[in-house]
Amino acid sequence: MRSLQSGVSVYPNPVSDILHLQTSAGSNFTRWNLYNSVGALVMNGALTSNSSGSLNQSTVDVSGLSAGIYMLKVAGGSGVYQQSIVVGSAR
Repeated sequence: MRSLQSGVSVYPNPVSDILHLQTSAGSNFTRWNLYNSVGALVMNGALTSNSSGSLNQSTVDVSGLSAGIYMLKVAGGSGVYQQSIVVGSAR
């Protein structure tokens, strides 16, 4: 798990199936984008509040993506957080 001062946690990395994104509710991150190695947008989505309202979270199914390195960008009122994500084959 990678957790930074930005309040964003992304795990597991590397990933072969489900990537988990979490941000503290006060961070105001609301959406995420995943880009391939040439900068093309391959997936995107929103972060939603958990039942207690203490975290914004999302799960991303990357099992359909080709193995490689992708750039995850999480954005919102707190700015932009970015991290490289390694997608590998589960086979």
